[in-house]
Amino acid sequence: MSIRSRIFPTVIAVLAVLGLRAHGSDPLVLGVDQAVELALSDNLGLQAQQLAARSDERAYLNRFNVLIPTVSASATLIRPNREPEAPQIPGVPPDPGAASPPRWNLRTGVDASLTLSLQILDGIQASRLAFEDARLSLAVAARDIEIGVRSAFYQLLLQQEQLQLSEARFESGVERIADLEGQFEAGFIDEFTLLTQQVGVENQRPALRRQRDAVQAALRRFADTIGIDPDTPIRLDGSIQDAFMEIDDLRGLLDRVTDASAVEQARRQRQQLVVARQATVSSLFPTVTLSWGVNPVLGADPFNMSELVDRDNWTDNGAFSVTIRQPIDPFLRWSATRVRLADQADQIEQAAISVTRTERQVRLEVIGIIEQLETITSGIESLQSNIRLAERALELANEGFEAGLRTLSAVEDAELDLRNAQFELLQEQSRFVDNILTLENTLGFPLPGMETSE
Repeated sequence: MSIRSRIFPTVIAVLAVLGLRAHGSDPLVLGVDQAVELALSDNLGLQAQQLAARSDERAYLNRFNVLIPTVSASATLIRPNREPEAPQIPGVPPDPGAASPPRWNLRTGVDASLTLSLQILDGIQASRLAFEDARLSLAVAARDIEIGVRSAFYQLLLQQEQLQLSEARFESGVERIADLEGQFEAGFIDEFTLLTQQVGVENQRPALRRQRDAVQAALRRFADTIGIDPDTPIRLDGSIQDAFMEIDDLRGLLDRVTDASAVEQARRQRQQLVVARQATVSSLFPTVTLSWGVNPVLGADPFNMSELVDRDNWTDNGAFSVTIRQPIDPFLRWSATRVRLADQADQIEQAAISVTRTERQVRLEVIGIIEQLETITSGIESLQSNIRLAERALELANEGFEAGLRTLSAVEDAELDLRNAQFELLQEQSRFVDNILTLENTLGFPLPGMETSE
């Protein structure tokens, strides 16, 4: 998704935040996509990169301005320190009625020049590479932010589910104490059994309070991450099940490791070094400078308008010239240019090694993530089977309760067992989603079937 296409949903999200602050009561309902839009619009680091990318784009769009000649205009008033004298011809007496030469002189000029060399072509290519590298870096930065927000969003959902499960356990314990109190008063159990159950339930209360505080603290950190007031109440709109999806042929992603953004960045860095060395090689070749100038000189009084506009009083000393310059010292064996060429060749080899090393590192990371995903997938299948067993156990407990063969506590225990099994499945699905996001971030492109994450 481009930055421009994010403007409308971002504005809607910002208006929603402002509306929430105005009313101050209802929580702000946030979906994962809306949270990503807010984070991208508020991230200062990303904004700085956007400005840098804009500068590189401007340089790229105007890359051919190096072929525009430099043009300048000038005008100079000159007053000699000595009084000018009229020129005399040897053997001819001076004419006493002749006018004295003007005290002031005026010289003007319009000059244009253009230097042509092979380095111009290298500079144009370098501006293109810099622009493409800036766009790639900007896309990588935006994806890092997006993946981080999505991962935090789903982790918060998991924390909230875990908190709800803990609250259900606590409420079940409180209800069981009430049941035991009735049994104690009826003389069916002793006080020790009742007190033991009460102590166990009360021990859960501090942990439950800490768990609630942890969820609220995580919500505040998440609000700060996406650029809204940390004290703004938030309600997350989404589920881990919606984000969970199986992907076929994960091993096939290994064939696309060369397309990973980290590998592409390493490859572009090497290409920039190649272009830089080409520019150094181009400095060995001649440069051609084309110059043209018009330099009119006034031979009369510049403060006399009639003489100033008289064309006969002007003489042009301008000229057109072609200058060819051939550097000589770079051809010496130990010249600075030769040393720089050797250094640049070594840097290109080092960059090629870096490309290979980066590709291997990305491949190893992808293999590790894929193996984790395969393990999680296998575990999810077992947990789904366990949920079916828990559902059957709850069904049998309800039937037994209706027939008078089971107590209400047995039904509640079966319900908790089912919720525990469902949470275990949700936890594995959360791990799967988190690994998928990590895999996307490592590769730098959305996985098949998950293009909507853009």
